[in-house]
Amino acid sequence: MNTSKLVLALSIAALAAACAPLPPGPGPGPGPAPRAAGNVDQLFERMDTDNNGVVTRDEQRRNAAQRFARLDTDNNRVVGPREFDRAMSRLRRGGGDMSDFAFSQLDADNNGFITLIEYERSQMTRFERMDRNNDQVVTRYEFAQHMQQTMDRMQNRAPGAY
Repeated sequence: MNTSKLVLALSIAALAAACAPLPPGPGPGPGPAPRAAGNVDQLFERMDTDNNGVVTRDEQRRNAAQRFARLDTDNNRVVGPREFDRAMSRLRRGGGDMSDFAFSQLDADNNGFITLIEYERSQMTRFERMDRNNDQVVTRYEFAQHMQQTMDRMQNRAPGAY
């Protein structure tokens, strides 16, 4: 599986699971803050549960479990295509639909369902990609850069072109 495709799918799924669309806002960091859809600061603050300015691997894992619980609306410990599609509906733009693509990338064993283990693994892969300097934490700026790149990819590719 292509790593770029996986990371894009993970980012799309995380955006869907974040639930509420938020207004744009600036993000601190070296140089100008990347522009990204939604309020990067508020999304980052949701991830930084201990409010120390960075997201650790443990925080990412706990956040993944919470996001998975929001996706699993029927509480059967798996996310099916319909549940995922409902969450993804918030991210559809211009008639494009990337939910099938994102779902297929997250369903590692191709059984038609996303398990908590599959989702957590995907989010830890996402964490590794966001942690650009490999210091085992994601800063607000690293997160903003990742979100900007994700949004750029979503805008520059047609849904079927992944």
